[in-house]
Amino acid sequence: RGIAVVLDPFSGEVLAMASVDANGAGDRLHNPAVQDVFEPGSTIKGILAAVALEERVIREHQKVYCEGGEWTVAGRQIHDHGHHQWLDLGGIVEVSSNIGAAKIALSLGAERYYRGLRAFGFGRPTGIDLPGEAGGIVRPARTWQPIDLANHGFGQGIAVSAIQLAAAYAAIANGGVWMRPFVVKAAYGADGNPIFVHTPQALGRIISPTVAHQVNTVLRSVVN
Repeated sequence: RGIAVVLDPFSGEVLAMASVDANGAGDRLHNPAVQDVFEPGSTIKGILAAVALEERVIREHQKVYCEGGEWTVAGRQIHDHGHHQWLDLGGIVEVSSNIGAAKIALSLGAERYYRGLRAFGFGRPTGIDLPGEAGGIVRPARTWQPIDLANHGFGQGIAVSAIQLAAAYAAIANGGVWMRPFVVKAAYGADGNPIFVHTPQALGRIISPTVAHQVNTVLRSVVN
C-alpha cells in the first residue's frame, strides 16, 4: 500500500492526495490518507530534530555517540543499520540512526517531547475538510517508560496519519507555522458568484524561523 499527499506549506492547501493498494483491496469511500494511522518510523526524526533544537537540548553540530550500532535501554536493545560512532544532528537524520534519535529523545524528556509532538499536530485531528479523520495515537507523557521515550524517538509506539505527517513537515518547510490543511479552495453558485472562499488558517508558530531553517538544511542533506 502507498499514500501520497502534496501540500502547499504556506497555505495548507492539498494540491494532491492519492492512495494505492497493490492487493486490490479498499473502499472508494475510504480515504487512507486521512482515515488510517500507522507508526511513522524514521519519518519522525525530522520532527524530533525540530523539537530538540527548539528546546535547546542539542545544537546543530553537536556530536552524539551512536554506540557502534547497538545500545541497550532498560534491558532492550536498539539497533542501527550501520556501525556508527559520533554523529551530529544532520548525520543522525541522514543515516537514520535509531540510537542517535533515542538519545536525543531521552535528553529531551517525556514532557517536552510530548508537548512538541502535540504542537506539530500529532494525537489530534488536523481539522481537514474531509470526513472520518483519524486523530492518531500519542499516549500521555506520564505513561511513558524510558524505553517508550527512546522508541518514540524513532517513531515506534505512536501512530499518525499521512495528512498529519504532511502538515507537520509543511510547518518546517514554511518557517515554523502550523497551517490547517484543506481541500476545498472555493465553491461557486449557478450564477458563477462565489458562495464560499477558504481563508488559510494558521494555528500558531511552533518553532522559530531559525530552527526551521536548521532543520530544512538537515533534511536537504538526507536528499543529497
